[in-house]
Amino acid sequence: MREVITSTRNPLVKRLRALHHRKNRDLSGRFLVEGIRTVETALRAGAPVEEIVYVPNLLEGARGEHLFALARARGIPLTTVSERVLDAIADTKTPSGVVAVARIERPDFRHLVDSAPTLVVADRIQDPGNLGTIIRIADAAGIAGVLVTPGSVDPYNPKTVRASAGSLFHLPVVDLGEEEEVEALALLQRRGVKVLVADARGERVYTEVDYSPPVALVLGNEASGVSEVWRAHSLLTVRIPIFGKAESLNVASAAAILLYELARKFPPSTLSHAPVIY
Repeated sequence: MREVITSTRNPLVKRLRALHHRKNRDLSGRFLVEGIRTVETALRAGAPVEEIVYVPNLLEGARGEHLFALARARGIPLTTVSERVLDAIADTKTPSGVVAVARIERPDFRHLVDSAPTLVVADRIQDPGNLGTIIRIADAAGIAGVLVTPGSVDPYNPKTVRASAGSLFHLPVVDLGEEEEVEALALLQRRGVKVLVADARGERVYTEVDYSPPVALVLGNEASGVSEVWRAHSLLTVRIPIFGKAESLNVASAAAILLYELARKFPPSTLSHAPVIY
């Protein structure tokens, strides 16, 4: 029988709960992955999962047993905890029986900017749900990578990780520092990448735009839009027409429309994706 941790005062709880805060994620280079589906996706994708905590009844279902087998095959430490302890560790009220700790790995943004045929730039996105959904849409549309600019919510925020529905583990997502953002802009310009800015009052309707790679689509802050630094480097501003009385579209909804238009005109299967170097 495995020992079950039942006290919320256990050092494990304090260590994992600390990862709810960005400062501690940055210091430790670790983040939380919650829920059986997302943890399973992380394991299948070969993500650097370092440990897993779970409640005993997770093993009563076939899916839980499969997840357990994947973790054991990789030699990942497994710790059994009570439901009360898991609730104390998790960010969500319903973590579905399992929480994992994974290491943050930073892709080489220079290699990505130098080689990716298609990129999304999440520019100062504040809502973790929006950023996670944008990552999920980029993955679904076959985009090569996502650049997250300074001032954005942390891509490893628990809510962002959940909203990405595992897509965070499928494509490179680079959280740029201020100096890295400047360098990335210079690299994009030097390579001749078309920088397209999504804007409600854009110059061109999205269906009339040339999306031929290499191209980077910039999606801006929910309240103020794309920052001046990215506008200054843009080739064109792109708009989605509003036919009803709504003032605007949510940034994640706009991402879905624009990225699928790009993918329709230039299917990902026709583009070469260079390997990402970590």
